[in-house]
Amino acid sequence: MAPRRMRGIVAMTGLGLLASRCDLGFLLPGGSPQQSRRDVATGLAGALAGILGSEQAEAYELPPLTYAYDALEPSIDKATMEFHHDKHHLTYVTNINKALEGKNQPPLLELQKTAIKDGAAFRNSGGGTYNHNFFWLEMAPKGSGGAPSDKLAGAINEAFGSMDDFKAKFEAAGAPGARFGSGWVWLVVA
Repeated sequence: MAPRRMRGIVAMTGLGLLASRCDLGFLLPGGSPQQSRRDVATGLAGALAGILGSEQAEAYELPPLTYAYDALEPSIDKATMEFHHDKHHLTYVTNINKALEGKNQPPLLELQKTAIKDGAAFRNSGGGTYNHNFFWLEMAPKGSGGAPSDKLAGAINEAFGSMDDFKAKFEAAGAPGARFGSGWVWLVVA
């Protein structure tokens, strides 16, 4: 077994042991420590299967949310979160896995580098999977965000004129019909 794969197995095993012993209730506000431990263990098991090259593991899996479905209320209600995560995002994951059956299944970030050239299934389903994985990580319950760092605020002001001008341009770029992807717009800082 390759040393890199062995280090990955050891790291995932260690994380699994840590997750089984720690109160991880803070990951899922309103959830029980047992539930959050189970979710973390499930995610770690999938990652470990990927490291081991298990034939039963899909190339990509639907990651569990790190917060409760109702944690974003009133901005996004529980039913919308359940549908969007458990059905909509899962459809992207299922479709990219189908498109890659019998083919090389690269890490999701690597897939993005050639997704447009490789065709609509890769762009739409691979991109949708990647976007949603990122989306869930960037969302947070009310009160846990904050103002941008001074460096980011300065870059926004320099590039867009002001935070309000940035917000207006950001919203316009994500308006219905502006692009494929239901209004996906990212601010990327290089």
